[in-house]
Amino acid sequence: MRLLLPRTLSEVNIVRRDWSTLADSFVARVLQILSEEIKPRHLTSILINRLNNLGFPSGQHLSQLLQSQQALQVVHIRAGSGLEILEMLHSTGQLIHLRQLSLHAIRIDTHFERVPHLLLPALETLEIGGSVFFIHGVIECVGIAEMRSIELLVDELRGGTDAEYWILLSKCLISIGRFIHLKRLDLETEMRGSLKLLDHVQTCKELETLRWVGVDLDPSETEESRHKRMTLVWPRLKTLELQPFITFEE
Repeated sequence: MRLLLPRTLSEVNIVRRDWSTLADSFVARVLQILSEEIKPRHLTSILINRLNNLGFPSGQHLSQLLQSQQALQVVHIRAGSGLEILEMLHSTGQLIHLRQLSLHAIRIDTHFERVPHLLLPALETLEIGGSVFFIHGVIECVGIAEMRSIELLVDELRGGTDAEYWILLSKCLISIGRFIHLKRLDLETEMRGSLKLLDHVQTCKELETLRWVGVDLDPSETEESRHKRMTLVWPRLKTLELQPFITFEE
């Protein structure tokens, strides 16, 4: 199989629409060809969507492609398990120009034995979707970056206990607190969460947008008083959206 690639190719977007194992093999072959034929430093954006298996050989070929394209600024991966994604990124090494990273695990993760360190010094925008174990793993391994925007889409609990879920999410927010220039924090949880968890990001004084869908709000506090209290913590806050956790019974 050969691919006719334009000399000016700067973006690659692979969307898998067939859920068969044959489709996984085809994507792996495409990634191999791309890693061999695209000239170094030409790509600025890569999007891999709905690939069920990111293990060998797909992960290996994607890692080789990323390694060869050190000018990359945008990477979007919606595939496999969180552990597969982290191991693939770890084998890639550093992406010093990467500014936007979007990672969505489509398979269930539980505990990670180890969390690799990622060298992404230019990273400004981070979006993570999946289990709380995966999200915690990514936040822990990002390292030092000039983060401006973070979005977390936390799946319902499928492994571990409720207490472990909130402990890990608390650790995620504690780690986010080190990004003192953060301007946007967007959080969606499928379990009821206390507003007090946001105390962990009070160090982010430049925060302008704060959104949390799934928060447990105090019914005795008015929206006006809550907004006033929040702006005392984050004086630059322009957009505040707090949506309570809603069950089918409600």
